[in-house]
Amino acid sequence: MTIKNYPILLVLDQSIELIEDDKALSDSIHMLDDATKSSAVVIASNGSCTNLQGHVVDTIEMPDLTSLVQQYLIDEGQCCVSKIQLQSVQQAFALLK
Repeated sequence: MTIKNYPILLVLDQSIELIEDDKALSDSIHMLDDATKSSAVVIASNGSCTNLQGHVVDTIEMPDLTSLVQQYLIDEGQCCVSKIQLQSVQQAFALLK
């Protein structure tokens, strides 16, 4: 893993997670199979997207990021998340903190 700056958003399959340090990243990916690890997307606070090895990948579209954040919040017991419409990656970081 070549993650140098935290926090990051980690997208695995159809879920998203706020990762604040190396230990949290290690805990999140240690049980994943190679296929899942290779499809994971790391979103930096500046909006750039890479894979876990640090290679640039396609940027996640804002509607897709919005859906991932909404689902995360629903899973955490939040309500009225359908009103959330992200305008920036920084908003996603703020909502997931």
